[in-house]
Amino acid sequence: MIAGPRVRAFKKRQKYRSIMVDLHTGKIIDLLPDREEDSLRDWLQVRPEIKIVTRDRYRKYHRAITSGAPQAQQPGGRSRNRSLASVKKPW
Repeated sequence: MIAGPRVRAFKKRQKYRSIMVDLHTGKIIDLLPDREEDSLRDWLQVRPEIKIVTRDRYRKYHRAITSGAPQAQQPGGRSRNRSLASVKKPW
């Protein structure tokens, strides 16, 4: 599975939450309570089937993915969607 966190505030000036999206289907997988490292790491640890996690340059996401899903590749940065093309395809 390929997943990627997207950040949204559901109401202006409110707490931000991470939306986990399956990038194959475009469907929302889960809604995390915040944008913190612990939440994403814990979520990833119980989902070893995730092989690729896209992300932006947010350091907390990088640390969470590295510790929570060490098996996952991490295309990232501004061109993260284009960089998916360079990832080794597990399928």
